[in-house]
Amino acid sequence: MAQTYSTYEAKARFSEIIRKVRAGQRIIISHRGLEVAEIRPLATRDGGLANRLERMEEEGIVGPHRAPPGRLRPLARKPAYVDTSCLVAIAFDEPGGRRLARGLERYDRLFASNLLEAEFLSALLREKVEDRAETILAWMTWVYPNRPLTREFKRISTAGYPKGADMWHLAHALYLAPDGTGLDFLTLDRPQREVSTVLGFGGADRV
Repeated sequence: MAQTYSTYEAKARFSEIIRKVRAGQRIIISHRGLEVAEIRPLATRDGGLANRLERMEEEGIVGPHRAPPGRLRPLARKPAYVDTSCLVAIAFDEPGGRRLARGLERYDRLFASNLLEAEFLSALLREKVEDRAETILAWMTWVYPNRPLTREFKRISTAGYPKGADMWHLAHALYLAPDGTGLDFLTLDRPQREVSTVLGFGGADRV
């Protein structure tokens, strides 16, 4: 829903208006009670997700940029959202774990919800190998949504029937990329992967 400012308010609070427009909001300017102008985000053909992530970082919604360690250079400036199943496979050297670790190095940026941190630490503590946690978790850029993810949950429910934790991860990925464009979703869980594909995310062929 658009918010309305008078010409006087717009002049006095222009920086506030620009912040809201950058966040995707539409602004109406009124003069003597009549709507006379509209300020809206520019529709860009490329760089859409990159611009969105940059705004989120400025607003503290996502953490600072962290690139995966390693000698390989990213093949492209493409980010990925990582499910806990991937890190568990790497930490415990499960079949395909080393190949997956090399694959993660090729991404420009890796995102995750803090739920991944809890799930991953729990798995390491159970196996008494928690000393591996810090190195692997350092790869992640954390996502801190500034609103409830109700709309994302509703959309996911139309694409499949994931478990609660799986839905939470998918919702965070949708929060970053509402149509899935430009973001890979990496998971070793087949049902979750199938839902991510329906939602428009890439990456199903990379794990």
